[in-house]
Amino acid sequence: MKYSLGRKAPGTEDLPVKYDKKDVKWNVTKLAVGNWFSSATYYKVKNIVDKEMCTVVTPDNTAKEL
Repeated sequence: MKYSLGRKAPGTEDLPVKYDKKDVKWNVTKLAVGNWFSSATYYKVKNIVDKEMCTVVTPDNTAKEL
């Protein structure tokens, strides 16, 4: 973990406190078929149908339900 509530984690003194959104997230020259990378996606629950089904939306497009 690099960041914790805006404070630097021990051992990461040379890193900035917050991520600059203008910086690229990965080196595109190193991307290739079979490579792994991760991302996080957040959803907002709009409707709970039953214990196994719910309707959600993304923060970018609240009109399109998933």
